Amino acid sequence: MKHTIKRSTRNKTKYVLSFYHQDNKVDFEFRTRLLFNTKEEANKKLEELISLCNDKDYVGLKLAVGKKTSSSDAGAPVLISELYKTYLIEGVSNEDVRKDRKTIWDKYLSPFYGDKNVNDINRNLMSSLRLQLPKMKTPKGNKRSVSYEKREKELLSENRQATVWKINKSFVRWGQAAGFIPNGDYFVGIVGFKKKKATVPITWNKEEFKQFISTVDNEKEKAIFITQYKIGLRKSEMFGLRFKDIDFANDKINVVGQLRKGKYRSTKNNKERSVHLPKEIKEYLLKFKQEYLNVGLNEKQVLDCYCFVNDKGNPYPAETLRRHFKKYIEKSGVKEIKFHDLRHSFCTNLISEGISPRYVALLAGDTVETIMASYVGATKTDEEKVIELLKKDCF
Repeated sequence: MKHTIKRSTRNKTKYVLSFYHQDNKVDFEFRTRLLFNTKEEANKKLEELISLCNDKDYVGLKLAVGKKTSSSDAGAPVLISELYKTYLIEGVSNEDVRKDRKTIWDKYLSPFYGDKNVNDINRNLMSSLRLQLPKMKTPKGNKRSVSYEKREKELLSENRQATVWKINKSFVRWGQAAGFIPNGDYFVGIVGFKKKKATVPITWNKEEFKQFISTVDNEKEKAIFITQYKIGLRKSEMFGLRFKDIDFANDKINVVGQLRKGKYRSTKNNKERSVHLPKEIKEYLLKFKQEYLNVGLNEKQVLDCYCFVNDKGNPYPAETLRRHFKKYIEKSGVKEIKFHDLRHSFCTNLISEGISPRYVALLAGDTVETIMASYVGATKTDEEKVIELLKKDCF
């Protein structure tokens, strides 16, 4: 058994785990290379792999799957569900992607494939999946993949259908390349899915936000909405803010990480940045810090605490925050937007005030191309300026 954990040569902020194990007694060989955000995650996965290779059940599964499906002595064909487990371990290198693809399997692909084996995979089966995807329903009790407005229908969105189809195609082609699934182009002539193009976001101006925020009676939620609107952080970045990231003396917020699915990790695209801390938000944060001190924590302990938590000291559940956000919108009477559109509003308002897209991208932790394509639509001010120029026959 050999293994190494080294920094990635392409991205110095990530770690690569190389793992190799061979057992000549049972003709078992296993090798993989995986990418992780932190060294701790890599070490944790290493322990899991060592345990896995010592698991007789897994070794038996690997040996069974490893036999070519066309072999006459292969015995009973391997179940698709068993092959998918191997695909997640060997065919997917990123830990976060692996979790997402396991979720896709559990919710959508597993009910479709059932107890079918790899020899059942053919064009007719793929065509059947393509026809069933638009009719599939989100499992009951799921609050993440379908909004409350669509809960009655519970049908998958077009983007979700496209994701499931893409992952299934990736799995089948990996199985063919590895020799586990019979060769053949099972997707020829089948029209796939296209994700919807991103639409220009709906945003709020200063007056609309004032009208909205005046109806918010929960102090912590008010602080969250103001921070999102005036600083433009991603939701995960905002919930990942710790008091050690706040420079109260110089009125700066250092955005160095994010809290996603209960885990703290590096920012999206590893773009750390510093943004200005407005006075209004500073007062809220100082008050929240004092609450920690009042329950017996010292200054050093508070530094590691998250800034935005609910009354129980836990990060706000995403669905709860969205539901409350919509409630306040209905109460205030302003036009309806999504919670993430507060970030869009931040970017769009800065552009409309003449701030360069390059600097807005720096503040938002995005690329100039993304800012121009996704966050900034043609503002009313821009339209009025163009009409005025045309009326004056300036060009």
